[in-house]
Amino acid sequence: MKQLRTAAQVLTRLGTISALVVSSNLAAELLTLEENGATQIMAKIRATMSGETAKAGESVPWEFSYQQDGADKIVYLDSHLPLTVKQDGEPLDISLYRVKVNHDDALLTLSSEEDADAGGSIMMIGYPGATNNQATRFHANFSEHIVLETEVRPEHPRQIGEEGHKIDIELNTPQELLPTENEIGILGTSSANQPLTIFVFKHDDVQETVSSLIHEHFSWWVKHMNDISEEYRKTNHVPLFSELVIDFRTDSTIQSFKYRGEPRERLKELAKEMRRYKKNNGILGSFKRNKFLLMTEKMMDWKTLGIAYQGGEYAMAADDDEQVAAHEIGHMLNGRHDKADVIYNGWWCESILYWQHIFLRASCHYYTDANKDAITDYLK
Repeated sequence: MKQLRTAAQVLTRLGTISALVVSSNLAAELLTLEENGATQIMAKIRATMSGETAKAGESVPWEFSYQQDGADKIVYLDSHLPLTVKQDGEPLDISLYRVKVNHDDALLTLSSEEDADAGGSIMMIGYPGATNNQATRFHANFSEHIVLETEVRPEHPRQIGEEGHKIDIELNTPQELLPTENEIGILGTSSANQPLTIFVFKHDDVQETVSSLIHEHFSWWVKHMNDISEEYRKTNHVPLFSELVIDFRTDSTIQSFKYRGEPRERLKELAKEMRRYKKNNGILGSFKRNKFLLMTEKMMDWKTLGIAYQGGEYAMAADDDEQVAAHEIGHMLNGRHDKADVIYNGWWCESILYWQHIFLRASCHYYTDANKDAITDYLK
């Protein structure tokens, strides 16, 4: 017979991770990490939050807690984020959820079995730190019977004098790499019927699993882009895209590409390979909704973290800071440096398209209103 406990009883239980779903009589079916394991907890979350009842708005909220440094962390699951993660066009079992950790907004990533088999975490949670400088974030990684929570500071490269690092330069697409007439003609289709797809190539030197890259670099960007689309829907009655898709693709030439060197020349050569891949693999659709990104372990040169064609299709981003990929995608969606800013909200943070990294400044994890407007105008 399964145990039933009240939420209050769950929160007094120490030393384990607990999961509960609140029922009409305020009792809860208790799942613990030590008794059931993270795999069963993850399955229960998916069944509750992603099932037919959730789609119909009939699901009951989920909460679970874990013990860290002698204190309970309470995680409240809010809603499922509409993202499809693929590998070479086939869907992966990776899902994202909006959650709260002790009332702070956070994101939960549930991994795929393939990533778990490769040593990745089954569940991952990321949320802002409450330290004095506000520049840190906390990541909690859950394996079958263990949770490891770490404080993550920005991975800004070593300073160059007082100016810090320039992230990239804004480039126009060369004439020979401009979209074809067919790709431009497809723009007549309603935006609401088209997905926004980011084709990601993980360079051979990148060690992170697909789930880890989704969690660190794309989960919060997906949340932000969905918020932008919902804002547009409120006044225009249609979204900016039908869904967001992150499709990790395999190509030995692109994944072993020699990206170190002069960034302009390296991107031009990379774009030729990406264009070859797109043609050979029959990737059709509007150039405004198909974007190609190479994720690398290192910088392009001693000062460049990423590079992209403005309003174009092709980009590179180093895995040095979790905002770089979103920065380059922002350029491909026509966002610009001069519309970005450093923002003070208890601490200074750099908006996604700010051109510079300074040590100890946080990442805002959002585009400024001016860049949101530019992205909206590009996609609508």
